[in-house]
Amino acid sequence: GWSLSHLHFRTEGFGEFLRLDNTVWRGVLQADISPATRVHLEGREYDSDRLSILNPADPFNYTPRKIDQHQVTWRFGLHQRISDSQELLFVHAADYAKYTIDDLVTPYNPPYAPARRSVRDRVYAPEMQYRYHVATFDFLIGQAYVRAEEDNDYDAPDLGLMTNEVSLSTARAHYGYARWTPLSGLNLELGLARERQQNKSGLNQRLTSPKFGLRWELIPGGTLRLASIRGVNRFQASGATLEPAQVAGFNQFYDDRFSRRTVRRGVAWDQRLAQGVSWGIETSRREIGDPSESATPSYTWWHERQTRAYANWAIPSALLKESLPGWEGALSLSHDRTSYLRPANDTGAEQISDYTPRHLRIGAKLFQASGFEFDLAATKIRDHGTYQLNDFNTFELYAQPFSDSFWVWDAALSYQLPGKRGKITLGGLNLGDRRNSQYLEMDPLAPRFASARYVYGKLLLNF
Repeated sequence: GWSLSHLHFRTEGFGEFLRLDNTVWRGVLQADISPATRVHLEGREYDSDRLSILNPADPFNYTPRKIDQHQVTWRFGLHQRISDSQELLFVHAADYAKYTIDDLVTPYNPPYAPARRSVRDRVYAPEMQYRYHVATFDFLIGQAYVRAEEDNDYDAPDLGLMTNEVSLSTARAHYGYARWTPLSGLNLELGLARERQQNKSGLNQRLTSPKFGLRWELIPGGTLRLASIRGVNRFQASGATLEPAQVAGFNQFYDDRFSRRTVRRGVAWDQRLAQGVSWGIETSRREIGDPSESATPSYTWWHERQTRAYANWAIPSALLKESLPGWEGALSLSHDRTSYLRPANDTGAEQISDYTPRHLRIGAKLFQASGFEFDLAATKIRDHGTYQLNDFNTFELYAQPFSDSFWVWDAALSYQLPGKRGKITLGGLNLGDRRNSQYLEMDPLAPRFASARYVYGKLLLNF
C-alpha cells in the first residue's frame, strides 16, 4: 500500500505576534516482500513561517520572534517474522532541520534586538528490537542509538555579538520489557533500561532505569493500575521509537529536553458498569531532573502532580425515542488538575515558580444512522500561579501572582457521506470569544483551547 498527503494551514493568529503558516507533505510506502517480511518507507517535509512569543508572561521582556523552519524526515522500517512466537524489528529515522529565528524589536527591548539565530539540526536514530510472545508471556529486548548534531549561529549587531556553536550529543540505550499474566485479570509489566548520554559540553551520564506496572481486575469491570517508571529523555527523530511508550497506561516519554531525568509514579482505577457507563480516576507525580554539564552531573529538580477523573455514559436509543426518535447519544464529564512546582533559579521558559490549572469539561454527542452528528462541549477553566519576572530598576527577580476563571464553549456539526466515503464538518472553538485571560499554555505547539473565536470547515474524503 501507499499514501500521499498534503496539509496547508494558515492563520493570522489570535493576537499580535501569533501568525502561523504551515505546509506539510507526507508519503508512505509499505510492502510485504515475502510472507514473513514487511518493509516500510516514510518521508515528511515540513515548512513553517510563524510568529511566537518568548517569555509570554513578562510584560516587558516578552521578546516576540519570527521563526522560519524547514524540516525533512525519513524513516525506514523492517518487520521480520521468525516464527509464530518470534519477531525482529528494525527502524532507522533521520531528521534534517533548519531554523531561522529573528528577535523582533518592541518598545521595551531595543538593547536586545534585532538579533538572529540560525540553527541547523541533524538527528540519526537507528533501533533494533527482538520480541518473543506466547499465551501468557511477552518479552522484548532492544537497542537504540541516537546522534544529534547542531550548528548554532547567533548575530546581534546592536550588541556587537556574533557567535557560532557546534554541539554533538549521543545516546545509547539497551532495554528489556516483560509482560506476564499469571492469573486471569492480573497483568504484570517489568522493564529495565540502561542508558549512556554524552555531549560536547561535558555531560556524561549513565543511568539504570527500572519500570514496573500492574493491571489487576479486582472486581468485574473494575481494574486497578499501578506504575513506577524511571527514565531519561533522548532525541527521537520524528518521534520514532520501538520502545513501549506506556507502562500500565501511564506515559513514560515526553517531548522534553535531552538528558532530562524523570521519575513517575501513579495509581488509577478504571470501572466499567452496565448500560454503557464507565468512570475512572488517575493520579500521578512526576519528578524531572536537569543535569549539570559535567562528567558526574548534579540535578535541579522540577515537580509535577497530575490528577484526572472521568465518567462516560452511552445513552441508549430507547431513552431518546420519544424526544429524539432515531438518535443515539453520549455524555462525558471529566476533571483534571496539574500542579507545577519549580525552584526560583530555574523557572523555565514560562518563568513560573508554581502553576496549577484545572479543567472541568462537560461534553454531549448526538448521532443517527442517517449520518448526522452533533458535538457540544463546555469547559470551565480555573488556574493560579506565580511568575518570576525581571525588575529592570533593580535587576532582580520578583514574584507576580496571577489567577483566572472562565468558560470555553466548543461545538461541531458533522455529516457522514453515504457508504462511509467521507465526512463534512462545520465547527467552532471558543464560541464565546473569551480573550485576554491569564491562562498559560504549557505546550504552545499543541494548545488545548483556542484563545479567540475560531470557526472552521473540514472535508474528509475516503477512496
